[in-house]
Amino acid sequence: MSVPAAFRACYSDWKLIRTRKCVQLIFEVPVEEADAAYQVLGGMPNPAESFWCAVARLKPDAPEKKTKREWHELTPAQQAGITCNEPAFEAFLREQYPTLWISCAQPNHSSETSASIVRHICRVQSRSQINPDNPESVRLWDELYDAYRFWQHAPEVEAI
Repeated sequence: MSVPAAFRACYSDWKLIRTRKCVQLIFEVPVEEADAAYQVLGGMPNPAESFWCAVARLKPDAPEKKTKREWHELTPAQQAGITCNEPAFEAFLREQYPTLWISCAQPNHSSETSASIVRHICRVQSRSQINPDNPESVRLWDELYDAYRFWQHAPEVEAI
């Protein structure tokens, strides 16, 4: 097996070396990967010898990216928080709960009005209380969300 030719490191700082007219770049390596880095570099530096190395920027590793969770993986409180910011949900609440919309209206803050209505319907003081410790609030949220989704996808009914 051949020795790897590269290792990953995080660029963390630089230092001006005036006496040699150069800049020293400082890279940090995770402790778990230090042995591999030393192996690639041939061990500790020898002041009597020097050699050039290539430095390249890597794309971020996959674990550093936030992975988008599926809707069913979100808590009911998170679902409510996201849904209250949807313009279509606002329209649904205005149409289906007009009296409640007027009584809860927050001028220029329709998402807060939506949140207030959700709190009222789910019988909680905060959307964070829509959780498994309060099963009634979860049931009420699920019913409201299902009605909203049905409203979004139901065909228009024409009067005869």
